Amino acid sequence: MRTLDGAWAHRYDEEVSCGARAPQGPFAMYLADETGFRFLVFDLDTKTGGPAQVLADMRTLAALLDRAGLAFFTVASGPGGGRHLWVPVHDRSGRGADPQLVRDIARAARQHCPSLDISALCNPVSGCVRPPGSLHRLGGYARLLFPTHPADALDLCGASNHHAKLGELSRLLGPPPPETDQLTDGGGTIDLAARALVGRWRPMSAAQAALLDEAPVDASAHLARILVGLALSRWSQDQVVDLVARHAGAPGLEHLRSQGGPGRRRRRGPSEQRAVLVRQWARALAFASRLPHRVPHPGEDTEQVRGLVEQAARVWEATWWESWWRPQAGASDLKALLFVAQMTLEALAPEVEVDCRRLADATGMTASTASRALRRLRMDGRLELVRSGEGPRAHTYRLVRVEDWRIRVVRTGSPRGGTQATPAPATPVPEETRDGLVGQIRARLEHAAHEVWTEPGPGGRGGLGRHLERSAAALALLAPLAQDRVVQALSRRTGYTPKTTARHLGRLLALHLAEVEGGRWTLRPDRYDRAATRLRTSGTRGRRMRRYTAERRAWAAWCRELALLRSPGTLVRLSGPRYPRTPSGRPDHRAARGCAA
Repeated sequence: MRTLDGAWAHRYDEEVSCGARAPQGPFAMYLADETGFRFLVFDLDTKTGGPAQVLADMRTLAALLDRAGLAFFTVASGPGGGRHLWVPVHDRSGRGADPQLVRDIARAARQHCPSLDISALCNPVSGCVRPPGSLHRLGGYARLLFPTHPADALDLCGASNHHAKLGELSRLLGPPPPETDQLTDGGGTIDLAARALVGRWRPMSAAQAALLDEAPVDASAHLARILVGLALSRWSQDQVVDLVARHAGAPGLEHLRSQGGPGRRRRRGPSEQRAVLVRQWARALAFASRLPHRVPHPGEDTEQVRGLVEQAARVWEATWWESWWRPQAGASDLKALLFVAQMTLEALAPEVEVDCRRLADATGMTASTASRALRRLRMDGRLELVRSGEGPRAHTYRLVRVEDWRIRVVRTGSPRGGTQATPAPATPVPEETRDGLVGQIRARLEHAAHEVWTEPGPGGRGGLGRHLERSAAALALLAPLAQDRVVQALSRRTGYTPKTTARHLGRLLALHLAEVEGGRWTLRPDRYDRAATRLRTSGTRGRRMRRYTAERRAWAAWCRELALLRSPGTLVRLSGPRYPRTPSGRPDHRAARGCAA
């Protein structure tokens, strides 16, 4: 079928029976019937690795097919340099190949051949491939490479490619990867009315949000990763549609906005975008519903969960011992460390990617302050840098066990590090559940992220700042406190001098954020919003996040621009508008941030 502008669309909505005459436009044929797969087609695509990878993978597959004794013919799929290896199935039983065997072959072959697209081989119901002679929507047609004559290829369709030879191919390829390796929380019943998996809804994780801002290599596969993640988080179709509307320009959603290969993407109209989203969401939902549960429930007692919870619990306790942290920079550093601990517990992984801007939003810091805090934590041996960030990917960190923290006695402030002073004595860590510990850390960071604690600006105008927030958080932990003990108790927890602590308490009283009743101090978080309005800091967090979102998208656009500049124009031509330039031709980063905002 054609689009509104007359171009061939990448859609196969009509099903017809063909005789000797082929259809006039691009067409594809089913690979399987009710008995199984009649053809195995190994689709090598230039989206991953380019033409060089396709040729290398074609040689690998051809050698394996020859060793298994399978006859096949090779086809140039179109103008982009892709290749199809067709393996007819011709068994004496008259039946096609078993779909599970074909699926195992495809997934095992994918390990050896990065450019292999296995979607058609994993879909016995509607898996289709364009046969030799079919036109390509971007020009050209599927052309026989070997053999070159159609009659010779037709003869190969009657070759003795029986089921035993396919079994031998499966043995040569080796076992496929476990299907649960990358699964987290699959399985479930589909609510047909909401078009969502039945279960408790969860907000978008940091990893899923990062995919939105990541420039895709394969736009279709990238979108599938996003949608499957949302399906596993029990999002409904309406919620996904709303998300797409709010992030219409996100790089990760390029497959919704356009179609085609690198350099030849055609923009989709609004109605087509909606149709693609509905179709892809249905596929993601069906896939997610079939996934088995892999990660144990957070409450289950497993060795991995126990180890991570114990490590994070020790970090949580260490953040309340003032002797680990210097008063000036420690307030920022301990919040950054708690954020990494929270991500570790939520992901159930010892290594996590930390985006400075999301860290800043979660803890009430600016992005530059968050970056400096992470750098100091590395210098002080609190965090270990596992992998440096590259392109749109952030740095990957691992928590260092508290018992392995480097001990340094720091008595003079240093802008480069040394946030800790004499360490506190080791104390037993109370037993914690994962949910309980995550809840405590999240509550601590949500308290720190409130706009009332925005750092003061010139002349003292603005919020109350990170130091007063730390005293308030300690008061919330220890309250109610007797009036004659409050200064001493808070000073011991925070490391501030009694004079500084008394000044913090006076400021909290003046703004009615704390009160003394019956000779005991308590904190009043329910009054934070009113205080933020009075201090004129309301809306600070929203403004920062809008700026951070624009910066992330501008950075993703710059990464795409670099990929374009570094690649031969005949191989890679990325879709979308080019990066803004000044009249002299230099990159205009300010304009890029404005376009992304």
